[in-house]
Amino acid sequence: MLDAARNDYRRARSCSISRAAGSASRAGVFGCWRYDESMTTSKIAVTVPRQTLGAVEKRRRVLGMTRSAVVSAALDAWLADQSMTREERAYILAYLREPESSNERSNSSALALAALATAEPWDAPASPKRARRARTR
Repeated sequence: MLDAARNDYRRARSCSISRAAGSASRAGVFGCWRYDESMTTSKIAVTVPRQTLGAVEKRRRVLGMTRSAVVSAALDAWLADQSMTREERAYILAYLREPESSNERSNSSALALAALATAEPWDAPASPKRARRARTR
C-alpha cells in the first residue's frame, strides 16, 4: 500500500504542468508523459555542454519533470518549428521584434466594432411570421 502511494505521488509530481496540446498518451509539450504499449521508445545518448545540462537539471527539478520528458518536449518543439514555412517564421519574428502598439490595438478594435454594428444578426428569422412569433414570446 505504501509503495502504491509513493508511485501515485511520483506520477502526480511528473504531471504537475500540462498544456492543452498533445495526445492521449501525453498531455502536451510540458505535460504528463506516460508511455503505454502503443508507444515505442528508443534510448539515445546526447552530449551537451555542462552549463546547459546544469541549467536543464535545475529547471526540470522545479517543474518535476524527468530528463526523458524534457528531451522529448525539446524534440517536439524543434519538430514543430521545422514544420513552419520560411514566411511564417519571418512573420512571427517580425511581430516579436515590433508588436502592435496600444494605439494600433485600440484602432483595430474600434474598426471591428464599427464593422459589427452594421452586420446582420446571424439568427435572423427566415420569414416575417417567425419574426412576429419571436417578438410575442
